[in-house]
Amino acid sequence: MQILTRFTDFINTLFPSKLGFQNIFEHYFFEQKYYLHTSASLENFAKLLNTNADKLNHISNKYNSSSFEELIQQSRYEHLMKEFQNPFNASLPIESVIILSGFDNNESFVNYAKEIQQNNLKSINL
Repeated sequence: MQILTRFTDFINTLFPSKLGFQNIFEHYFFEQKYYLHTSASLENFAKLLNTNADKLNHISNKYNSSSFEELIQQSRYEHLMKEFQNPFNASLPIESVIILSGFDNNESFVNYAKEIQQNNLKSINL
């Protein structure tokens, strides 16, 4: 396994592919909706992509203008808002839709929504 890791590092040194890694990041995170997993975290995603957490955070900050953890929350929130508009979900309890959107529970969603509201108020007052 160590030989494979060294060979991969050697190839990556010769042919850096930042754009390729960004595409992989976007594929798993956005297209495969990694953020919907309740266990979604920087560390778990780094293991999934066989890279380190600093590299993922750098890509998230560079291409999405937020930390990886914030990107998870933003993506969950956007997904949740879309699900509320879906007529198929009209008969589901709100908490079910919240949990299916990756939040641990209703309280974690409410806390994030309050955080968004506070940040919006701060930006208005500046």
